[in-house]
Amino acid sequence: MNSLYEWLESPFFKFGGFEMTPMSLLKLTVLPILLYLAAKTIRSVSLRRLRKNQRLGPGVADSVATLVYYGILVVGLFSIVSTAGLDFRALAAFTGALGLGVGLGLQEIARNFISGIILLTARPIRTGDRIEVEGLEGDVRQIGFYSTVVVTLDDAAVIVPNSFLLQNKLINWTHTGSRRRIRVPVGVHYDSDPEGVRDVLLAVAAASDDVLKDPAPDVRLVEFGDSSVNFDLLVWTEKFAHLPNVLVSRLNYRIHAALRDASIVIPYPQRDLHLKTSDVSLLGRHDG
Repeated sequence: MNSLYEWLESPFFKFGGFEMTPMSLLKLTVLPILLYLAAKTIRSVSLRRLRKNQRLGPGVADSVATLVYYGILVVGLFSIVSTAGLDFRALAAFTGALGLGVGLGLQEIARNFISGIILLTARPIRTGDRIEVEGLEGDVRQIGFYSTVVVTLDDAAVIVPNSFLLQNKLINWTHTGSRRRIRVPVGVHYDSDPEGVRDVLLAVAAASDDVLKDPAPDVRLVEFGDSSVNFDLLVWTEKFAHLPNVLVSRLNYRIHAALRDASIVIPYPQRDLHLKTSDVSLLGRHDG
């Protein structure tokens, strides 16, 4: 028994004042696994309890639970290292030597880690928000310390580094609330009465249960295009804040039918072909 204890406590690797023994290796292997399982369990329990609080939104609950999870991991890892009998100063010297080779990688990890703390504390985005960044649009599913999961309309989960969200122009469509304004462009023939077009579009919006009554829908004459007079139907929605294209499609079906019933023409681009007289005469001689 004493020989086994001596073997477990006998160092097999040394670096300056840093010593690694079978016992410390065992602790550094088993205890982190137990710590991870405990932190994950505590996160799940705290998340369920926080979500039951009606005063807290799902974004707040997820942020608090995630901070608790990583806090337990950080404190626990320091405790494990201390329990394993490792000297922090020697360990720092050892990791400093390794840092010469992996410095750039660690910088990227640190950048995303700090960005994750900012996202969870400052909360420019929350779980469930609809965001758009650099052509990527989707719903925030989970915010971690290194990356954020964004689910697109195609139900694809995109893993986005946290630093990417803070370094680029980010649009949060639902940051100030659950409603969103949708723009539906409509072009009509130049012979159409603008006031009549406005009345038709407002009637379509008023008849839709998917459109909010307050704020009220609005119609704006945007421009006089090459082939049409262009309007924008502006509506607010809460039901389709995360699926704006679905609402636009539904309204377009109804707008097309309403304009047809009102004898208002939706034009298509036309091009006039002008032939010079000399060209026509040359064509006639060639045919002859």
